[in-house]
Amino acid sequence: MKKRIISLLFVVFIPSLLTISGCTSNGYIGRTQVADLNYMNKVNKAAHQSQTKVIWINPPQKKINRE
Repeated sequence: MKKRIISLLFVVFIPSLLTISGCTSNGYIGRTQVADLNYMNKVNKAAHQSQTKVIWINPPQKKINRE
């Protein structure tokens, strides 16, 4: 029984703690990410000129300092 509890601890509890701690920190203290609208406008304009449709699934991001 004691082996089973220890195994359960290693299989379920510890990996979930590592996952939670990884989600809470993004490594960019004092910075945030916003959509890079200048780049998106350039790509959309070029696509429109060549009659291509652009669908942004994951829009490009840029990092800016928080004020």
